[in-house]
Amino acid sequence: LITTSPTIDGVLSPDEWKGTALLVLERNHRDEPAHPRSVAHVGFDEAALYIGMRNLINPHNALKIGRSWGKDDAIEVALRRRNSDPDSPIVVLRAFADGWSYGSNAGGMELEAARAAGRQCTYAATLAEPLRWLAEVRIPWTAIPGSDGKPCELQFNLTCNKTADKLFLCWKPTGRRSHGVGEEGIIIPKQGD
Repeated sequence: LITTSPTIDGVLSPDEWKGTALLVLERNHRDEPAHPRSVAHVGFDEAALYIGMRNLINPHNALKIGRSWGKDDAIEVALRRRNSDPDSPIVVLRAFADGWSYGSNAGGMELEAARAAGRQCTYAATLAEPLRWLAEVRIPWTAIPGSDGKPCELQFNLTCNKTADKLFLCWKPTGRRSHGVGEEGIIIPKQGD
């Protein structure tokens, strides 16, 4: 539990991410080692889940800025309340290096429900230096079906699409699509953590 909510501005100030879990993304969607890696901070409070990512960029190729998943540099957050029916929809937020994001229906949600979940989220991104871009996300618990608007255990995954390397870098590759979630990646919000 974080005591002060991070400011979602794409900066990742060190003090605002104290007390958060650190996740390293260093495997591709086929569960093979991959580089350059990304690192994510994950924390929560009573209102929302927070994610801050540092995404390294291939020094030989430019960052591709745009708003097309699979073609432009972006991150994807996929989550579902743990112990949901395996066929329950997955909340998917796709967020791009230019600071734009949307709720995707790729995880089985109805299109308008997915867009509504995306509109509840706050997202910002910045190019921190020539070889790194930063992303920050706030996902309110109310955007997650079955959460009753409160912290809950989640099936969870993070993906970073790195176009220069034709790479979908994942926190927990599932053998399914990038937005696949299961018991491979679990977030358990606990008081005092």
